[in-house]
Amino acid sequence: MSGWELTLKQQPDFDLDAAAISSVATDAGDISKISLPSARPDLTAEIGELFHVKRRDDELVHISGDLTRFHRLGHAWSGGSLVVEGSVGVQFAAQMRAGTITLRGDADDGVATQMRGGDLFIQGNIGDFAAGPLPGRRSGMRGGRLRLIGNAGHHTGHRLRRGWIMIRGSVGDCLASDMVAGTIAVSANLGDNVGAGMKRGTLVLSPAASLSSLRFTPPRPVSLGITQLIADELQSHLPDVAAMLRNRLHRSLGDLTAGGMGEILLAH
Repeated sequence: MSGWELTLKQQPDFDLDAAAISSVATDAGDISKISLPSARPDLTAEIGELFHVKRRDDELVHISGDLTRFHRLGHAWSGGSLVVEGSVGVQFAAQMRAGTITLRGDADDGVATQMRGGDLFIQGNIGDFAAGPLPGRRSGMRGGRLRLIGNAGHHTGHRLRRGWIMIRGSVGDCLASDMVAGTIAVSANLGDNVGAGMKRGTLVLSPAASLSSLRFTPPRPVSLGITQLIADELQSHLPDVAAMLRNRLHRSLGDLTAGGMGEILLAH
């Protein structure tokens, strides 16, 4: 693994596909010549033209600047550590496989689409369809852990198939829509249509969450041994929810209109 410091010189006036930046973690050569394509076939830019490039003594890749025109940054990240200081474009950390990525800034739509593994930590707000499927695909996030301190947009966890999503903040409409499996915990407010089309999986929500009586069974008191394991997992990132899980719980099942048997735990 190789360590690099990339500091943006000036934000470009056109959008770039930054997926190739993921290769610098395993590149010990001259990364300044790596080209980033744009939507126009005749328009590309090399890393050395866009960034001040410096080697690091460790194995960390650190990128800083206003990166809102850089899309698919962290694509298929498969090992090592990436730290991004600044806001980014769409599909940040899409198809991430392993390692760790930290973002200190906001991200546009499609964060962690079809993520497979690793640990993604974001301090900032994110757009719609986080941890969902890529266009034309049926499965969303399939493994790993997404931790967010900030707010998320609509359809977070759409078609989630496996993994953890932990959010210390509010979420828009249609949280966990068509969810198949996995676990999502949210500590603040939610939009409408929570769990619409949910088949299986677990949602951990505050007692203020509003559930459709047509989609979910009435909340009933329950005592579950598995909640201690969930609480341990949430302790470092959502200590308030972890504390509630260790007290009284109510559970609803659904989405009944989709024949689902998903589980919603309301922590009191």
